[in-house]
Amino acid sequence: MELAEIEHEADIDDERFDAPEAPGLDVALRGLSMICGNDRVLDLTGPLFDGLYEFRRHARQGARASAARLIFAAQALRGLAYGLTASPLRGWRLPLPHLT
Repeated sequence: MELAEIEHEADIDDERFDAPEAPGLDVALRGLSMICGNDRVLDLTGPLFDGLYEFRRHARQGARASAARLIFAAQALRGLAYGLTASPLRGWRLPLPHLT
């Protein structure tokens, strides 16, 4: 989800985007505007939006890593069906016969 979508929902609340962070952001910004002047609100909201951006960026990275693990697991299961084994470091290989 892009930061602009969260900002849009916090500002307009037309349910155009699925942005669960929007109501909390809206409340925080409205509360600040009630107790601070415009210049102070701008000073405070810069770090607030920077933090929101970083949070979403880390969440996207975590989602990509989870997706990569799921893809690898699916490939490993498919490989097992063909008698192959998989290793994240070594790739695909045929299992060696046990020499006994």
